[in-house]
Amino acid sequence: LVFDISDEGNPKYSRSVPQVGGPFESAFTGDGRQVWVTNLDSNAVAVVDAGTWTNTAVIRGAQFQQPHGIVLSPNGQDFWVSNRYQGGGMHDHEGHHPTGSGTAVSICVATRTVDGDVPVGHYAAGLSVARPVSAPPAPKPCR
Repeated sequence: LVFDISDEGNPKYSRSVPQVGGPFESAFTGDGRQVWVTNLDSNAVAVVDAGTWTNTAVIRGAQFQQPHGIVLSPNGQDFWVSNRYQGGGMHDHEGHHPTGSGTAVSICVATRTVDGDVPVGHYAAGLSVARPVSAPPAPKPCR
């Protein structure tokens, strides 16, 4: 869902952007031109153009198993996505039905490819990252 917040005290619904299945969390690129959306039910991450509000890419891979949280790295080069790896339904917040160890997956913004993943234990959900005090430099090509 997209809201117009030009009047911050009075947000207005603007439009919706269809997703591939189970949109969960989203994060903007540092320049605000793209929104990346985890799609929990379809094991994918969508890239949305924030100028046209259309999907421009869907990133899939074996590393995605219920992608949940998403954050942009402080340098703007990578998105990190948490993956829950659990059975029992989308809203089983206790994580009592693990199907594997959760992971944090790094995706290169420039190439939209997976850089790597890190095992982090069961029910990897929300993420956060410290932001630099000043604006980050323009993203550089990933490895």
